[in-house]
Amino acid sequence: MKSFAYLNRGIIGMHSFVSRAMGGSLALCLLLSPQISTARQASAASPPKPTAPSRYAAPPATSWQHVGSDIPADPQWQTGTLANGLRYAVRRNAKPAGSVSIRVRLDVGALMERDEEQGWAHFVEHMAFRGTPKLGDGEAVKVWQRMGASFGADTNASTTRLSTIYKLDLPKADAESVTIATNILADMLANASFDPRLVEIERKVVLAERSARLTPFREKLRRAISALVVPGLLAARRDIIGTPETLGGASADGLRAFQRRWYRPERAVVVMAGDAPTSQLIAAIEASFGGWRGEGPPPAEPDYGKMVTPTTEAVSVIDPLASSAVAINWVRPYVYEPETVRGTTPRLVQSVALAILNRRLSTEAQRGGAIIDASATYSRGRRTNEVLSISLTPKTDQWSAALDRTFAIVNELRDSPPAQAEVEAVLADRKLLVDRAIITRADAASPSLVDEFMGDVDSGSVTVSPEVIKDLFEGAQSAVTPAAIQAEVRTILTPEPRLILTGPKPIAGGDTALVAALGKARNIAAAETEAVRSVSFDELKAPGPPGKIVRTQPLPEIDAERITFANGVELALKKTGIEQNNIRVLVQIGHGLLNRNPDATTLQWSFGALISSGVGPFSADEFQRLVTGRQLGFSYTASVNSLDLHMRTNPKDLTDGLRLMTTLAQGVRYGDASLDRFKRGYESSYASLYNQPGSVLGAYGEKHLTNGDNRFAGAPDPATVNALTNADFRAYWDARMAEGPIKLVVVGDFDRAALIAAVAASFGALQPRQAVPPTPTQLDVRPSPPTKSPITLYHRGATDQAIVMHYWPTTGVYADIAESRALSMAGSILNTRLQETFREQQGGSYAPSAGSSQSPIFPRFGTFSAGAQLTAGMIPAFDKALDAAIAELATNGPTADAMERARSTILSDFAREKSSNAAVWVTLLSRDLDDPRVLSVFLSREAGYAAVTAAQVQAAVRKYLKPGGSIDIRVLPEPAKPAK
Repeated sequence: MKSFAYLNRGIIGMHSFVSRAMGGSLALCLLLSPQISTARQASAASPPKPTAPSRYAAPPATSWQHVGSDIPADPQWQTGTLANGLRYAVRRNAKPAGSVSIRVRLDVGALMERDEEQGWAHFVEHMAFRGTPKLGDGEAVKVWQRMGASFGADTNASTTRLSTIYKLDLPKADAESVTIATNILADMLANASFDPRLVEIERKVVLAERSARLTPFREKLRRAISALVVPGLLAARRDIIGTPETLGGASADGLRAFQRRWYRPERAVVVMAGDAPTSQLIAAIEASFGGWRGEGPPPAEPDYGKMVTPTTEAVSVIDPLASSAVAINWVRPYVYEPETVRGTTPRLVQSVALAILNRRLSTEAQRGGAIIDASATYSRGRRTNEVLSISLTPKTDQWSAALDRTFAIVNELRDSPPAQAEVEAVLADRKLLVDRAIITRADAASPSLVDEFMGDVDSGSVTVSPEVIKDLFEGAQSAVTPAAIQAEVRTILTPEPRLILTGPKPIAGGDTALVAALGKARNIAAAETEAVRSVSFDELKAPGPPGKIVRTQPLPEIDAERITFANGVELALKKTGIEQNNIRVLVQIGHGLLNRNPDATTLQWSFGALISSGVGPFSADEFQRLVTGRQLGFSYTASVNSLDLHMRTNPKDLTDGLRLMTTLAQGVRYGDASLDRFKRGYESSYASLYNQPGSVLGAYGEKHLTNGDNRFAGAPDPATVNALTNADFRAYWDARMAEGPIKLVVVGDFDRAALIAAVAASFGALQPRQAVPPTPTQLDVRPSPPTKSPITLYHRGATDQAIVMHYWPTTGVYADIAESRALSMAGSILNTRLQETFREQQGGSYAPSAGSSQSPIFPRFGTFSAGAQLTAGMIPAFDKALDAAIAELATNGPTADAMERARSTILSDFAREKSSNAAVWVTLLSRDLDDPRVLSVFLSREAGYAAVTAAQVQAAVRKYLKPGGSIDIRVLPEPAKPAK
């Protein structure tokens, strides 16, 4: 069951859409991650930057990724080039144990398409899975499923403007399995069949994907960004998903010709990392890809265009479902050069400048003025441009004042260098991450490693070790001075700013007024720097003398234990080596919604405003300064059964982290501005909820499944949110924070004695709390009865899009664990069956789904669901396919192959998460460990699923998935209102 996730996703901005329009990444490349991204190119007008000479010898010539760079390659990666030109990189890595991650990148994306071929690179990516002369349609996925790889999660592909990447996370590492997997991948890429019948089916799938992702508002925004951010470039005239006309014109012969033209070994990179010798991985690459040959002469690179000045400097995108947002963009041409040691200094200077700007924007948003939220990014798009973008969410009808205030902050950093203390604070945060990258490098999972390496390939970057990154950081940081930052800010502000505004209603004066407002804002006087008070952890007062332990309960089955303090606080702890020098902390406060009556009006949806004013004696800005250079940030969520505080820290910072969390548990720091900011942000983004049928279902579907229980009423309307007073907000959360148990879950690389002492002095020192446990009536949540006719919700997005969902009532997970596992198996089998029939045979939907969800909290609540996003006209066809699949399972039971594929993927997930995912232990220990079924079910997972029979799956389907026994929900396009 969800807990108001939609309400607290954060303010909707335009950063991600601008990034996709450029084809670049929005991550701030801060010299912190395990890679260094593409070097920024200064314009001819840029002042020279202080640089250090190279301290490294040239890397080995065999490192194809480092050609032209003097930065040493990461020695853990072994690179090479086959005789046919295919490049590879391999690495041995033990996490997850017994698995190998494979990525194959083709140097072909939307920018390689001709005008009439738009969307074809993505179309070809789809068709690669539809069979070869050696392997029938969909057989590749079946083979991988038998090996334990799930479709979608472990086997997938993606297309960008510059590349197509195929992904396989194989939960096997033996030579035979790896070679089988690479043989299939090589066959797919070189010999895809392009059967005309399958092309027609897949065309429907691609068009369905396009309709699901590209709402009318997003299409308007895409056009505006193309005209203003990438004018004159090929990127302005290309969209990855294509158009209905170009997709409709894609024939089997045309797609085959496109694939043969661009899918060539010299344009391919294979990256592998896993629990196998590198010699074995290289042998698999050579055996599978060595015989691949391109057909015909190599294609010529496209003309990527040349950036021109847009016809206007500001545009508005008006749509009834648009959030109120503003994006200010400073755009310059992108020119690629290899990364060098000398180039790291200006990059670090720029990243620190951007961090300071973001801190100042964040401080401004917290004041309660015209800006609700604001942030800045610098993105570099190969074959496109570089953009400094500031995205902000203004209060309704206050976009002009928000624009003025933003430029006041920008102009301040342009006109005056930052304080040395600001620079040192950011560098301290950078150093923390640089140091942690070295400490935690052994924790990296193979999927992350291959994705990071492939990201470097995509951006033209080099992959280096954390040790070299630290060396580069230490060599460059002395050049990061206030004067250097001011010079950098002036450089990136050199281009003329370009403005995009989105909103639900036209602005007075239209785009002419927008241009005038931009001109006015640019000349706003710089904001005045305000004095800040010094902050210290000494301001945190101990809640009392350290608590005494009254009970210790070992949990030898999972090598964990439970400790109870005299005040009732429980500590569940497990020491693991999964993440070195890392500790995960979860604090569960109270009972959440559990001890509220079913007819109660709750304010659980307002938790997003809880700590935006700060923590204890510290404002939000002071808190940020307090934790500078330390791993002490934490987040919070309002789950069904508690208010949860989450923190990832290290042994050094653990004690102070627990002190901060205890301070929050003692009392929320309330502020009128914080609640108002939450209200205004909700008001600004509420309409966008109706852009997609999926978001409407997520916000309002649950209330139709919980039998009228008001605790799950869904997203409130803006009027309800706006009516919330500070007094009511405070009274509600004071009561929630003061009652019910406190439980800490700590998993990771900690010292047991130090941890217990830190908890005793913090949470263990609190006063005892009133229990107020939920009553049996409050826990008696049951699914709604089956519907006689579908419940209809409405969205206001694309008029051809709909969602159909069927929910069959089941029970809680512990009612019958063997039956619960059979239902999970049935969900996996039915999900695969819908993929194979409704998607692969009919092209009816991009992603039909099915699965079982049974509550571990409410004993009588569970559902089995099946549904799809599709065109409204395809609902009868989906229902027919679903009914047929269920009838087949109920009548004949699942086949042996269906059982094997479902079981293999479930068991491989269990094996991987135990060895490489500390979060699974946090989840387990957060449950009610007084219930013996919790550990029993966890410890018997592998054996239990291995023992599930086809007859049990068939029986579960017969028992629950009865014709006419489901709660049916449809999300349809809102009917057009008649013209007046």
